[in-house]
Amino acid sequence: MNLWMWDGRLPFVGYQENNTHMMVLQLIHVVLIVSELLILMLLGKMMARLRFSKVRVISSWLLMVTVGVLAVLLDLFWKKSFQFSSFLDAVMPITRNAMPLATAFVLGGVASRWLINLKSKQRLRLTVAILLVFLTTTIYNRDLWGLGSGNTILSTLLILSLGVLTADWRPQSKRGLLLAAGGLLATTSVMAMIMPKISIMLHNDMSTASRIASLNNFCLIIVALLLNLVLRMPGRLADEFEAVVSDRHNEAYWITLGTAAIAQQPLLEQHFIGLAAGHFENLIVKMGLLLATAAIVIIAGVLLRWLGKWLLEQTGLMRRLNNWVASLPTSLSQCWPWLNQWWQRNWSTVLLWCGCYVMAIASFLLMNSSWRLEPNADASYNTLLYTLFVCHNMVLLTMLLYVLIAKTMQALFNRYWVALGMTTALVMIMIVANRIKIAARNEPILPSEVRMVQAYGSLFKMVKGWIWVVAAIVVLLLVIVVVRLEKRYPVAKIKLPSKIGWLVVTVMAFGSSLFWNNQGSVINAVMTGMGDQAMFYNQLTGARINGPLIQFMNNLDVKVMNEPDGYSKAKMAVIAKRYQKEARRINQNRKNDLAKQNIIFNLSESFSDPRRVPGIKLAHDPMPNIERLKKNNTSGLMISSGYGGGTANMEYMTLTGLALCNFSPTLPTPYTQLVPFQNQAWSINQLFKTSVAIHPYVGVFYSRIAVYQKFGFDRFMYLGSKYSIKHQSKIGRSQYLSDATSYANTLDQLKRGGNGLFVNLVTMQNHFPYNQHYYDGADYYHASAKNGTSTDQVEQFAMGVHYTDQAVAKFIKQIDRLNKPVTVVFYGDHLPGIYQNDMAKDGLKMHETDYFIYSNRAARKQGARNLTKSTGYVVPNDFIAMAAAQTNSKVTPYLALLTDVWQKLPAAAMNTSQSTTNTYNSSAQFISQQGKVVANAKLTKKQRQLWHDYQLVQYDLTTGNQYLLKNGMMK
Repeated sequence: MNLWMWDGRLPFVGYQENNTHMMVLQLIHVVLIVSELLILMLLGKMMARLRFSKVRVISSWLLMVTVGVLAVLLDLFWKKSFQFSSFLDAVMPITRNAMPLATAFVLGGVASRWLINLKSKQRLRLTVAILLVFLTTTIYNRDLWGLGSGNTILSTLLILSLGVLTADWRPQSKRGLLLAAGGLLATTSVMAMIMPKISIMLHNDMSTASRIASLNNFCLIIVALLLNLVLRMPGRLADEFEAVVSDRHNEAYWITLGTAAIAQQPLLEQHFIGLAAGHFENLIVKMGLLLATAAIVIIAGVLLRWLGKWLLEQTGLMRRLNNWVASLPTSLSQCWPWLNQWWQRNWSTVLLWCGCYVMAIASFLLMNSSWRLEPNADASYNTLLYTLFVCHNMVLLTMLLYVLIAKTMQALFNRYWVALGMTTALVMIMIVANRIKIAARNEPILPSEVRMVQAYGSLFKMVKGWIWVVAAIVVLLLVIVVVRLEKRYPVAKIKLPSKIGWLVVTVMAFGSSLFWNNQGSVINAVMTGMGDQAMFYNQLTGARINGPLIQFMNNLDVKVMNEPDGYSKAKMAVIAKRYQKEARRINQNRKNDLAKQNIIFNLSESFSDPRRVPGIKLAHDPMPNIERLKKNNTSGLMISSGYGGGTANMEYMTLTGLALCNFSPTLPTPYTQLVPFQNQAWSINQLFKTSVAIHPYVGVFYSRIAVYQKFGFDRFMYLGSKYSIKHQSKIGRSQYLSDATSYANTLDQLKRGGNGLFVNLVTMQNHFPYNQHYYDGADYYHASAKNGTSTDQVEQFAMGVHYTDQAVAKFIKQIDRLNKPVTVVFYGDHLPGIYQNDMAKDGLKMHETDYFIYSNRAARKQGARNLTKSTGYVVPNDFIAMAAAQTNSKVTPYLALLTDVWQKLPAAAMNTSQSTTNTYNSSAQFISQQGKVVANAKLTKKQRQLWHDYQLVQYDLTTGNQYLLKNGMMK
């Protein structure tokens, strides 16, 4: 009860009123403390009579491990929650101090044999010394000896020791002891009850209110000690008691140990705290709940003891444990021979695990090209240290998978060295193949490439001739070494049951990867708890922090999209005809050819108005020019499907017209997981004579090089490409090229030739981090923020927005001077991840970015006009249809569908109350033009039909048979 009742998360613990309620709580606390202390001393007295053999100590540890593992499994299968640290706590409860009370019982039992054999004077001195420890702690109100709150190993061990040391004390006058104990208890209780008042008088707060009500309080320990002496049994009864408890399987000990282990499980404590704090206000009800829970825990301890005893007897584990303990050395002189015998029996197993561990570390390190690892743009670490400490869970998991491969080989071929050699060869091949792929394309080997036979030729072309020669020599040497080792150091063959066991475990382990990305599944909880970060948006970084094998397996459980009802060739033919008809209807009022326009899709990195975020205020407007542009042109708010990231996803939606929310949860980044492996991938640039992608940064992120090539862009300009980024400039101390650089290069492309140009411009200026003080003068915006948001970062971001505002204004003036029709779709991809707002409350606001569509004078002369309908709230996949409407251009059947989706449906984005950027997709959330969430059930029949048509089209284009590419839908 003391473990749970006084947890700081319970409302009545931090009670701030100095009234009768508080006094009653203090009195209850004192009574519970004395009860716990008395029980511990009685247990110590009992331990003095127990025989603590090696078997009992090891069995006690096994019981604690069993309880811990069962708690971890219960949390995993019940709450779908798992932390590797919790698993380590379970299997190493003593060294990790996971169960202090239970650990203290075991250590107290071990120490009891030494304590009870001390001479009377020595025991008396030690008793006085222990009491002095508690006395000094009480007087100075400081934790001088590391006793902690009292429910710690040291504190519990000392109390148990008092029980052991006083086990043979025979009081002369029980009545006198009772009077002394009662008087001291009454005095201490009164002091505890008035301590809150004293604390308020002295400190004006409750900081010392619990000074008396503590397990380390000297007076309460003396009360418990006196009561312990009073409860000394008569001689005959004591003899009978000793006869009962002298059995090494003493029920009382095991039940107490099991109960203490269960009571200290975080799962039980957290759920009790949550239930008591969240559902019950009355103190008496809380106490009743506490008593009921305590009773259940005790019953669980009894059942655990009964079940454990039955299993030990039925399975013969106890006999095996006794035999193993009997084989342990009993003196230092016996240790070396015992270790030598153990090594002779187990050297092959140790070598296998150590070898696989070394290979695991090597596979991580060799995914890097330097000794500096940058998992994020604002972080750089030593590669070796990061791998060994930050990524160690993944290293251990990789080691386990390598071991399973080796044991499977051994089970299949019955040759230890052949299995180890083949495993080494496979790991080497995997490392070399990944190194070659990384050098060529800056990404590791992915499952989609292994499945695609046509990709093998591309992969083999990356391998230089000398590498094949070296590989052949290495394989030959490995074969020679394996043959010699098999002859010189033969290892016993695996028996059939073990073979079957290893094969089953291996299939289950590797087969589980087909469910790693299934949110809400047990295996997903395990992988998340192990620290697996799929990193679909950056496969190379994923291979570096997860290892190449696990990153490869992360990509196995990728389902593009669930097949919509009714999908078939005939159904897609019907849809094609439906929107061919719709295109003809729309085109009756359109006169321009979109392919002869010059369209710029400008994704402005992280651009958004900070003042729209709840709780954020700025002293000045950072974007006055863009606000004027928005006021006088087509504009509104774009609902981003990301927060703090997801740039490539916004690109994908704007270029293809497809909604991210329609994809399965395991496809959060289409750029890396889908586009490079499609037979054909449609994008709006394919409607134009010339198309250019511009990104003033490196081009490897999100597989952009492969994606733009698949989309059919004529040029991709990025840092390091053959199409160089010109007019390079940076602002202040920023590491990124400015937006002025982006627009200068875009203007160059516009001036190059005639009409029919499509530009996909992705800027970089406002990318995180925002805590590096890139810009001077940011304090001009004098931000104020709530919810713990850093005002310094908000001001730095606002300064970046200001520079974007100036660059955009200049660019608009420049394109107005061009004698060719140019239309710019400007939009922010997502908000910066600097705001600490609650997504459940402010989610929609946290996904609103600014957009506008501007047509220059030449475009307006050709009939371009501002849009007035369905512009308040849009999503990225609306921009293709909006650009066609703005430029008064005719549409294809596919663009007719996108036009209907834009105009006749609410804006559809991923659930804005969640933050799942680059991890897992959520289901669609519809937003009305008034900025309100629209329930799916509120959609009309026609709207549901339209949405279903859209899903069928998206499925066909991405993972279906692509019927629409052949029946005129896209042209």
